[in-house]
Amino acid sequence: MAAEPCGRVNPQLLRTETGLSKQRINHSLKQLQAAGWITKRTRALYDLVDEAGEHISDAPAAVDGGLLDGWEPDTDANAERARAETQRVYEWLRERGSRYSKSEIIDGCGPDEGVDYWWRAVVRAGLGELVEREKVEYRSGHHDYKALE
Repeated sequence: MAAEPCGRVNPQLLRTETGLSKQRINHSLKQLQAAGWITKRTRALYDLVDEAGEHISDAPAAVDGGLLDGWEPDTDANAERARAETQRVYEWLRERGSRYSKSEIIDGCGPDEGVDYWWRAVVRAGLGELVEREKVEYRSGHHDYKALE
C-alpha cells in the first residue's frame, strides 16, 4: 500500500530555499529517490513519503519466506527497501539461472535513475548478505552473481 505524501517539492523551490546549486539539488534528489525517501511524480515534482520504502508497492514483501529476514544493511539505505530490492534482484537471478555481472543486473532490473546509489547502497550489500547465507554465489575473479536456489 502506498504511503501518503507528507511533502511535495520541485528542484526550483529547493534551490530557492537552500541556495544550493542546480547540480547539487539534482544529484541529491536522485540519491533520495534511489534510497526510497522520495517518489518522483512528474518530471520536476517529488513527494516525500512518511516512512521511506512503504510506497514500494511493486516490490515483493518476501521471497521464500523472508530470504533477508532480520538483515539490516550497513549503508544509509532504507532497510525495508534494501531487502525488497535485493529480493527482487534475487528472483531475477533465480528465474534466469545463470551468472550475471553488475552491469547485466543493472540493465536487467535496475532503476532508470540513481543507478550508482541503488547498486552500491541498496543491492550490493544485500547480495553480499545472500552470499553469506549461501543463497547466492559470487565469483570474485569474474565479478558475477548466481542464485543458488
